[in-house]
Amino acid sequence: LQTIGRRSELRGVLAVIGGGELDASDQTVVTSVVALIGLALEQGREVTRARAGVRAAAVRALLDGRSDLADVVLGALGESVPAGTLAVARVSWGADADADADTSTDSGAALDDVLSADVDGTTAMIGSPGRLEAVIDRLRGGLAAGDGANLRVGLSTSAERDRLAGADREARAALGATSTASPVVRAADLTTRGVDWLLDRSESRAVAAAVLRPIAEDDVLLSSLEAW
Repeated sequence: LQTIGRRSELRGVLAVIGGGELDASDQTVVTSVVALIGLALEQGREVTRARAGVRAAAVRALLDGRSDLADVVLGALGESVPAGTLAVARVSWGADADADADTSTDSGAALDDVLSADVDGTTAMIGSPGRLEAVIDRLRGGLAAGDGANLRVGLSTSAERDRLAGADREARAALGATSTASPVVRAADLTTRGVDWLLDRSESRAVAAAVLRPIAEDDVLLSSLEAW
């Protein structure tokens, strides 16, 4: 058995099966194979990291309102922004928690129909509201008890892709309101916490915008409000 990877970071094991002891020539072949496999794995990891960095830049542009730039960058990766009405989730894994291979954001394919990347110290996820709810449930169910205790999620209300910047502010406000008792908070639920709670927080403007959005986007409601 020949280990593959650095001493502190085991990447795999090569099992050599034969009828007897390996001679010097056989040992040379095995050593060369181990070296080649280790090099290939390391190069693959660097490529994955590079893709994750490019994807993070695209997600940041999307959340900053530059959907045109995000489309170009994601297109180069062979990816795209999910279609339809979207929402934004901000996920914090905690100081000591790590996402496992199933929930890693290094691979865009790890979360079907959800665009995700590590941005500003948290994981930003963009997808349909229903799909994000399903992913959140899967993340919470898939983590071990210790890691699950560190998971915090803030979820925005639904928004069109040109309004994702506001949805991201809502998600961050919701994330800031999470606790051990309430690890998942939806922006739509923040209004039930009372005016005093809202006024005491820097994210109150984002929460208010989420509440008032149905009025702001409806000319009839605006006219009715002005008349009232």
